[in-house]
Amino acid sequence: MQKVGQQDAAAFKELYAATASRLLGVAMRIVRRREVAEDALHDAFVRVWWHASRFDPARGPALAWMITIVRNSAINHIRKTARETALETEVDGEADSLLDRMAEVPGIPAADRIGLARCLQELEAGPRQCVVMAFADGWSHEELAERLGHPLGTVKSWIRRSLLRLRECLSA
Repeated sequence: MQKVGQQDAAAFKELYAATASRLLGVAMRIVRRREVAEDALHDAFVRVWWHASRFDPARGPALAWMITIVRNSAINHIRKTARETALETEVDGEADSLLDRMAEVPGIPAADRIGLARCLQELEAGPRQCVVMAFADGWSHEELAERLGHPLGTVKSWIRRSLLRLRECLSA
């Protein structure tokens, strides 16, 4: 691990050969899908490469340290998959789905939820998706821009204009 910390590619190759199958098993037990486990393992080895110099043998064995990195990477991939599932659900854009998701947002009285779903349907698909994902799912502007592939300024403008339109629609 010390050589890997010094960016020794040969040492990293040996480390990979010695641990990859075991670490893939750890990721598989967490994510349960091989392609996702492989992605998590790849991300974990990238972290190992860049952070091996921080490894402290006094705190435990290298394998335990690497298992922790793989575990965290796998959990991050599960979270990412959950958000992608939320995105796919929103793309469908059904009124019932919007109503259900907005019903979970704290502070919205039950009587206002139907009107809110109706007003959300009046928004264009992209801005509506941003508003629901921001308020129902808790996504930040930056996360939305990255996930949806739109510039940050566009996402911020969509949300701002959509909130103004929702306010007008709900007060009418």
